Parts: sequence; C-alpha cells; structure tokens
Amino acid sequence: MAVTNMWAVKGSVSSVVKYIENPEKTTPRDMQRINELWTEGVI
Repeated sequence: MAVTNMWAVKGSVSSVVKYIENPEKTTPRDMQRINELWTEGVI
C-alpha cells in the first residue's frame, strides 16, 4: 500500500519507525530517500 500523504503520529514515534523498517512495507530505495529527506531537514 502506498502512502500518499503524511499522517499524524498517535502514540510513540518508535511504532512508526518499526513500520518503516519492516522490509515487507519499505524497500531499500524508500529507506534511502527517507534518509535523504531526514538529512535535508525536510522530515
């Protein structure tokens, strides 16, 4: 399932990180882009 926009984090950020790190949900290319956005201060 694709994410088409941002959603509010309810609870802890760690649950979101676990979801993102799940290889069934996120590809290595996705993780690279997430790291780029993080480094750029976008997220």
